[in-house]
Parts: sequence; structure tokens; C-alpha cells
Amino acid sequence: MRPARARRLSRTTAILVAVLFGSSLAMLQAQPARSHPPPIAVRVNGVLHHVPGPTTVAAVLRATGVRTERARLVSAVSHKVLRADNGPPTLLVDGLPAGMDSAVGADAAVVAVDGPVDVEPVAVRTVPVAFAGPGPGLPEVENTLWYPGLAGADEETVGAVSGEVVGRRRVREPVGPRRELAPVVALTFDDGPDPRWTPQVLQILREEGVKATFCVVGYVALRFPELV
Repeated sequence: MRPARARRLSRTTAILVAVLFGSSLAMLQAQPARSHPPPIAVRVNGVLHHVPGPTTVAAVLRATGVRTERARLVSAVSHKVLRADNGPPTLLVDGLPAGMDSAVGADAAVVAVDGPVDVEPVAVRTVPVAFAGPGPGLPEVENTLWYPGLAGADEETVGAVSGEVVGRRRVREPVGPRRELAPVVALTFDDGPDPRWTPQVLQILREEGVKATFCVVGYVALRFPELV
């Protein structure tokens, strides 16, 4: 009895498997096939490509292998890169400015070129120029007057970011020190300042248009800083 029953169960199991398999196959055949959108024609930098669409500029560039560099800022003289990310690349869709997320439809014309290479702005500064002539050399005790001379000046044009010198021109020649040869008197005032007498001396000098040298005492100068 047992072998016969086992054979009947095996036949029943096989029939159930066949029925289930057939039903699954029929269901799969009955399902509509997934449709993929047809590729669209797109021109990228004048070259015709066919890409899955509709799509975006970023997807088109990825699909066509076109790479773009962002704008760069370079120095004024050596053109050393100061900023590698100075702005986006130039992107156009059908002649209009676009971004990476801009939509691209069929028969669109995409232009993707590297961002511009911008040269840094320049600034103008004044640089002092010392007198380069031979120094006269002063004695241990000076008993004549000297004019100290006047520093010259150059006008430099430099890169505003890098500081590279673009150009330089002399705007004032330096004047060396010279000895006073005319018969003159040097006025010096010592032991001050004194709130009683120093203002009176200053007033006379101011009225006469005369300059003088004041030698002050340290602790007195600290006591009357406004007078100094």
C-alpha cells in the first residue's frame, strides 16, 4: 500500500509543479514588455551624437565623454594658477546659456567649452627709492648743518593677488644729503618742555616762520605730553 500511495503523491506533485510553471509562464507572456524611449539626436560642439532622451546637459556630456574645465584665475606675469575654480565652464543649449541641470531635447545643439582663463587685476603702489650716491661721512662732532636729502619714488604696477611686478617707472628722483654752505644759524632749545616758556618760544617761531630743534628731558616730556 505504501509504495502505491507514494507513487500517487509523486504524480500529483509533478502535476501541480507543471500547472504552476505553466501559469507563471503565461502570466509573464501576458505582461507587456517595458518600453525604453528611443535615443535622440544631439549635436555636442558640432558633432552629432545619439543619446537616451529626454536628458540633461550633464547626462549628455557623460554619455559623449566630453569634459570641461572650470574657469581659472592666473597671475599677471608668470600666469601661475591662483584659483583653479574661478567659475563654471561655458554651457549653451541652442545658443542660450545653460547649466549642468538644463534640459536637452531632440535635435538640440549643446556647446560645452572650458571656462575662461582670467588674468588677475592689477594695482598701483608707490615704492620709496633711497639715494644711491656715496655718503659724505660725518665727523665725531658735527658743527655744520646738513640737509638730509629726499627719498625718491617709483610707481609699481603689481598683480592685485600675486604681487608680481608688471611694470615700474620712476616718478621722483632721490636727492642726496648736502651740506649747508650759506651763513645760517641753527636754533636749539634745551631743558624742556616748560609750560610757562615753551609756548611763548613756539609762538615767536611760528610768527617768524623759523624752525628750531628742541631737546627735551624724559620725565618732563612725560609730564607734559600735550606740549611735546
